[in-house]
This record gives sequence, C-alpha cells and structure tokens, in this order.
Amino acid sequence: MEVHFETMDQEDVRSTFVFYKQGMMPIISEAIGWDEDFQQERYQNRLHSDWFYWLTQNGQRCGYVCYKYTDTHLHVHLLILFPEYQRKGIGRKVLIRLSEEAHRKIRYCH
Repeated sequence: MEVHFETMDQEDVRSTFVFYKQGMMPIISEAIGWDEDFQQERYQNRLHSDWFYWLTQNGQRCGYVCYKYTDTHLHVHLLILFPEYQRKGIGRKVLIRLSEEAHRKIRYCH
C-alpha cells in the first residue's frame, strides 16, 4: 500500500508535539534528561512548518515526517509513526521515497 504525503498548516504542526514527546521523551530522558520548555521551544522554533507532512495510508493518518532540502542533500529531521502503524514497513517506504526524490532533485540541481 502506498504512503501519501499531505502538507500541514501551522496549527497541525503545533499539534504534533504530543507525538514527538510520546516517542522521544524516553530516549532523551535517558540520554540527557527531558526539559519540557526547552524541547517545546526547540520544536516550535527550529523546525519550519513547511517541512512537515502528514503520512497517510488508505486515507488514515499514520504519522508524520519533517524534512528539508539543502543545495547538496536532504535532511530528515523527524519520522514519527503512530504506535499502531509501527513495524509494518511504512517507515521504510517513506525513507525509500524520500531517497529516490532526493536523488532526482539533487542530481538535477548540479
């Protein structure tokens, strides 16, 4: 099944922090400690809303991805899949699609 990318608006982006926190808090807490204010500020101010896309499959949102292009590469900031969609190959499909798209875009830019 194909995964579709749908643009987000600013309000959608703000609402995704809860999913970021759910997935990343255990990892960050163990590594350096979770600072809620710092994490929210960083999420809202360092990641641009036009880099965010909902991931949908069969009309259902299954997660989101945040990425940007530079002149020479593609940078994936986040790939968040909702728990019920994890371990189903969706993340792999997303990364393959982004990789293929990056090869086309970057190759034609240089």
